[in-house]
Amino acid sequence: MATSMRSSKPRITAMHGHFVNIKALPKTLKLNNKSVTVDGTRVPLRHGVRWVLVDTFGQYKFRESFSEAEPWKVVKLMNTYEL
Repeated sequence: MATSMRSSKPRITAMHGHFVNIKALPKTLKLNNKSVTVDGTRVPLRHGVRWVLVDTFGQYKFRESFSEAEPWKVVKLMNTYEL
């Protein structure tokens, strides 16, 4: 019983190259925080978005209802000259 309670000594691992600065990531990827769609309407992020589709880097599509008949609205996170 006494031997089963022993734990091994903790191992220390060097992790210097394995961390990413999350705050600098949008700037590194050249992404902007957009709150309007391509056609200029506001994105209702808190209560209006029901479906989100990401199929291309730098943009996402969303729907405001669960209806498959509703068209996707597009939000581009990158400037058009960077695409």
